Formats: sequence, structure tokens, C-alpha cells
Amino acid sequence: MKKEYAVNLILPFILLALFLGGGAVSFYYIQKNMSWQSRSKFDAQAFEIIALINLRINRDTNMLYGFKGLYAASKSVERNEFESYANTIDLANNYPGISSVSFHSKVLKEELEFFSDNVKNDISTNPEGYKNFQIFPASEDREYMVALYGYPEKENLAGLGFNSYSDPIRTETMNRAVIDNGPILSPKILLATDNTPVFNIVLPIFQNNKPTETQEERQNNLLGFAMASFKIDRFFNNIINESQLDNKEFAFTIYDDNNLLYAYNDTNNKNLIRSDELELGGRTWKINFYGNTQYGLNKFEKSAPWLALTAFIISGVFIFLFVYSLSISQKRAVDIAKTITREIKESEEKFRVITEAAKDAIIMMDEKGRIVLWNKAAEEMFGYQEDEVKNKELHNIITVKKEHQKKENILNFGKTGESDVLGKNIEVEVKRKSGEIFNIELTVAKANLDNRWHAIGIVRDITERKKNERLEKERAEELARMNRLMIGRELKMIELKKEIEKFKKQKKDD
Repeated sequence: MKKEYAVNLILPFILLALFLGGGAVSFYYIQKNMSWQSRSKFDAQAFEIIALINLRINRDTNMLYGFKGLYAASKSVERNEFESYANTIDLANNYPGISSVSFHSKVLKEELEFFSDNVKNDISTNPEGYKNFQIFPASEDREYMVALYGYPEKENLAGLGFNSYSDPIRTETMNRAVIDNGPILSPKILLATDNTPVFNIVLPIFQNNKPTETQEERQNNLLGFAMASFKIDRFFNNIINESQLDNKEFAFTIYDDNNLLYAYNDTNNKNLIRSDELELGGRTWKINFYGNTQYGLNKFEKSAPWLALTAFIISGVFIFLFVYSLSISQKRAVDIAKTITREIKESEEKFRVITEAAKDAIIMMDEKGRIVLWNKAAEEMFGYQEDEVKNKELHNIITVKKEHQKKENILNFGKTGESDVLGKNIEVEVKRKSGEIFNIELTVAKANLDNRWHAIGIVRDITERKKNERLEKERAEELARMNRLMIGRELKMIELKKEIEKFKKQKKDD
């Protein structure tokens, strides 16, 4: 009798420990699930920012090739032709990140006076000409690179005449463009007129019918540069507005050669960190993204782990007090057993409700690899109902590769509770009931129930993420193809011009 009484007295403590353990397990996995959701939203936001920057820079670079084609199609481009073309492509609406587009002309020192007089007397767009035009700053160099045209002209009027070769950074950027015979992105520089931080994309333009095969030929036959200027704050704020980013829990910084280019929403919450590098116009931008572990979660999602833990604790304490009060009376042993059974069922139901509410598939298998838990999300993901897979070996149902079906690995886990996959996020190919093969992200944890090791897997369908990665790769390839087409079109225009000139010469000779 005393032995039975002692057992009954220990029982409430055992039940309390079970409830507390169940609460801890529920807290852990729900918090883990919320963290995965937060990380997914964080990565998606970072990916969108990167994609928009790539898209803008490549699109705006292609626009400069249009200006280069304009010069290739005629012996010279007058100010009104430059302005007309800029109006035609609707620069303000189609290229909102660009602050201005300009053409900088190569001028030899002995030609400066003649060049200045021509600009002052240019009335193609301004009936009064440009009487105040002057080249600045003065230099002793033999060659000048002078801002000749700017669009919109009103905003760029003060910058006309600026000699870009007076600035070592601008000079280095332009020289690299000539060496590479392609577009080059500049570091952060300051506008000559008001010291606003900007970066430029420069594209060299050469004299028609002149060779450009070697670096020396390109340097000798350089006509000037088409240049797109971007006010840094305006460029990135426009991207932020397009992505509809308005979250104080998200921040990012952009560095160019260890120099801070831009910072958005400085925050001390840096639990989530992601670093990416962008290769743009011969430069490398390093982007660091920051956020906290609850990024993108609503109030209910943020409190879900604590709600579950609180529910288990309250239930456990209630059961403990109830069973403890009954355990002091031997004659009420039957009632205690019934109460325990009922409460355990209720706690199991609560656990099942939480499991079934999870968006990710939750699967548990015993020490022999047999399925003992298969939640609603798993049914929707794999197409099997729980009663179809219960007590069947998991690896024979969903795995594709033979290496994932090795029985010895499962048996070893059942004996030791050890496995190489525990606590890791791994990507695996699996199959649905229909035979469709798809990709999942799997995290495996272990639990010792009734002195037997069980494996608990959290499964996420990453088909959409893989699709997005593939689409981004295709988009990058499409942009590269467009660049090649633009360059090919430019070369064809140059070849056509050569053929026309050749035809004219033959006709004249005849």
C-alpha cells in the first residue's frame, strides 16, 4: 500500500515534467518555424533590392549605347539633335534613376578658343546662345574633356564647360573605359557645381571610320564620352520606393572599395545578416543587409512560441495540482487515472493542433524509420493522407536517391541517437504520391520518447525559391544577350556607314 502511495505521489511530478518538456519542445519548433519565415522574408527583400539595382544599372547602360549609336550614324551631333534624342526616349519617365545625361568632348589645348566660340554662338536650342560659356578649371594639360551637352539642359547649365580631366578620379574612370572599350562605373564623386555625391557611367565614343582595335588607336581617335550621372541618394531612394520597403527592422549598407556609398535605415538589430557582391561596370559593390530575427512577422506570429509555452505551463501546473491533491487519497486512485488520461489526450490534441497549424510539413519517425507523426502540411505537400503512411518506412515513400534509403543509417540513429544531418539545413530531392520530384529544405532534430530515439523533420517546399533563382539567372543571361545585341547593332551601323561612304566615293570617282 505504501509503495502504491509513493508511486501516486511521484506521478504529478512526472506529469508536470512531461508538460514542461512538451512546452519546451513546442516553443523550440514554433520559434524555429517563425525564424525560418522571418529569414525567408528577409532574404526575399534583399534579393529584390539586388535585382532592382542590377536591372537599373544594366538598363541605363544600354541607354548610353543608344547615344553612342546616334554619334555613329552621323559625322557630328548638334546640340538640338542631342536634346531631341533625349526627349524621344523619354528619359525622365523611362529612366527615373538617372539625374542627367551628358556628352563630354575631347578638346586639344590649341583648339580651346575656337571650341569656346562655337559653343557661345550655338543657337540651335537657345536663341541667345551661351555667352557665359567658359571651360573650367584651367589646366596645363594638352587634352581637355569638356562637358558640351547636358540633359536636362536647365539643370546642367552650370556644369557645361567643366573639364573632367581636371579630376584624377574622373580621368581614371574615363581612361579605363577607353582601355576596356566599354561602359565603366565611377566611384563616388562630387558634382563640380554643388558638391552633391554622385556616381557616373561613362561610355567612350570614337570618331567615325577610325580604327579602334588597339588601345593606342582608341586613345588617338577618341571623340568623347556619353555619361549618365546618378545622384546617390535619389538613385537608391527611388529603388526603395519601387520595392515598397518601409520597415524599421530592415537595413542595408553599400560599400565601393571599402568606401561607404549608401546606408539605409541604420539599425542596431543585426541578428540576421546577409552579404552580397555586385559586379557593375568594372566595379564591385558590397551590400550588407541587416535585420532582426522577427523581421516581417505580425504580432501573433511573434508571440506564437510564448503562447504555446504558456498553454503547456498552465495546463501542466493545473494537472500537477489536481493530480497531487488526488494522490494523497488512495481511495481516489481510479479517478486520478481517468483524469490523467483525459488531460494527456487534451495535451496531445493541443500539440496536434499546433502541429497541424504549422505551414511547414512536420514528420516524426521512430527508431526503425517508421512514420509516427504526419501533419496536415505533410499531407498537402506529399499527397499522402496520414493513414496511408502511418507505421510505414519514411525513406521508402518519399526519397528519390538510393543513398537516402540506406537502412543502416536509420538503425544506427535508433541505437545511438546520432546522425550527420541533425541540426543542419539540407536540400533534398523527394517525390510526391503522384511521382512528381521536387526540392525541399529539411531540418532534423531528435527526441527521446519512452527510451526510444525519434527523429523529427521540419520540411519546407523550396520549389518556388529554386524557380526564382533560375529566373534570376535567366534574366541575367537575357541582359547579357541584350548587351551583345546592342553592341552588334552598333557595329552593323558603323559597317553600314562605311559601305555608304564607300559607295559615295565610288560614285564620285565614276
